Amino acid sequence: MRDDPCPECGGRRLKTSSLAVTYRGVNIAELSALTVAQSIVLFTNGIDSALPDARTAAVTAAVRGEITRRLGLIRDVGLDYLSLDRASATLSGGEAQRLRLAGLLGVRLTDVTFILDEPTLGLHPRDTEKLLGLIRDLTAEGNTVVAVEHDLDVVRAADHVLDLGPGAGREGGRIVAEGPPGAIERAPASVTGPYLSRRAKRPGPLPGSPGPGLEIIGARANNLKSIDVEIPSGILTAVTGVSGSGKSSLVFDVLQASSEAGRPVLCSDIRGLERFSVVITVGIEAAAESAASIPLTYLGLFDRVRSLFAASDEARARGFTKAHFSYLTPEGRCEECGGTGRKTVSLDYLADVSVPCEVCASARYNRGVLEVRVSGRTISDVLDLTAAEGAAVFAGHPKIAAGLSILAEIGLDYLRLGQPLDTLSSGERQRLRPRALPLRRADDGSSSFGCRPAAGALRQALRRGAYDRRRRARPRPHLPGRARRRSGPGRRRPGRRAGRTGKARSRRRLPGFLHRRRPQEVFRLG
Repeated sequence: MRDDPCPECGGRRLKTSSLAVTYRGVNIAELSALTVAQSIVLFTNGIDSALPDARTAAVTAAVRGEITRRLGLIRDVGLDYLSLDRASATLSGGEAQRLRLAGLLGVRLTDVTFILDEPTLGLHPRDTEKLLGLIRDLTAEGNTVVAVEHDLDVVRAADHVLDLGPGAGREGGRIVAEGPPGAIERAPASVTGPYLSRRAKRPGPLPGSPGPGLEIIGARANNLKSIDVEIPSGILTAVTGVSGSGKSSLVFDVLQASSEAGRPVLCSDIRGLERFSVVITVGIEAAAESAASIPLTYLGLFDRVRSLFAASDEARARGFTKAHFSYLTPEGRCEECGGTGRKTVSLDYLADVSVPCEVCASARYNRGVLEVRVSGRTISDVLDLTAAEGAAVFAGHPKIAAGLSILAEIGLDYLRLGQPLDTLSSGERQRLRPRALPLRRADDGSSSFGCRPAAGALRQALRRGAYDRRRRARPRPHLPGRARRRSGPGRRRPGRRAGRTGKARSRRRLPGFLHRRRPQEVFRLG
């Protein structure tokens, strides 16, 4: 499938009568095709001599002034190269992030609390300083900014830092340090402190030798200028550059799209893909946020655990099958809460409240199922184990133990096996993503594309993940009979940007009530 310009309007979207109206010699389609920098010149220079009277000239001058001010904000965040008619779906994560912040500055809000969720996601270090400048402008207007962030440059620029820990999961939830960045550096219990003070040991080059490369000839997606690229196989290749330079366009819109289509997409030719049996994509889009999904189901291990319980003597005596040990089926779930372990209480004029189920006490299952035990534990007890505890409990079942060891390798051994995925952080969801898991055991000649795999991860976790990922990377010959495929549910049309629909690609508009200045409104950006 391909998109061709409309033969009637030539891709300009408007009727001939609308295009006949011009301003300073250009119609609206021609004006929209200008870049931000060119538009500023158009609206700034010259006098509107064709206007009928002074009153109309004054009105248009005020409008031009506001347009120029808004365009100036976009220019100040380094996006003056964007055309005004650029489709939002083609923007990089960093470009979209800065555009949203520039839009908030343009509204001139005051006495507002902004909550930013990893605002540097998708930004090059050069652009981080521009982002910090925007945040300083927000605080200068009398606003408060609270940012959840791992980027050390942002942490160092903060006036006040809250460092939570000392670990994750059950080992976290406490404030280990608080104050200016210097106080965090000196706090002995802080994991972040050594990285802020640059005392932590930085990982060195990853070992390995490159294999035969992937060759891309004439890549021309979005900003790419018909470039030729060779990507070596069997090693970790980082594609970097300033925000909007074409990194994701090269990897996803060209390389991944070509692998899915089986032919060159947005490039003249692509060579070497036939050596790989599987292409796995790991993007930054959010995992499915559902209380019914848990780590065991994402790992594909819950069926094995249920089979163990169904094979027990007690289960056989009661006539229980695997279905009885699922919290989604009528045979096993608590009917009061529907197997969620919680109930939602609706309150008039207030937000709904979630409370533990009084019948099953958050166990999810009915009483009969909870009377069946394996090694002294009920199915609910198993779901309450952490991944590290589960690996020890199921040490006698190699397939289950090996699957749980994946969580330890990606720094998630503290997760409870039955923890609803809608309670995970963005970094946890990024590492747990089902399409990322085949990456841990990709030993059959696979190729993996990751869009910002460090999203939501502290550098301590990155060191562990990078070395383990490199340890498992190895070039292998193509296996006949195995088609290249994109792991995970659903398939994307070739040429459409993949893995860019999470926080950095949010298309939510500024809520209407924020256009009216109210004291201490709270707006979440992320």
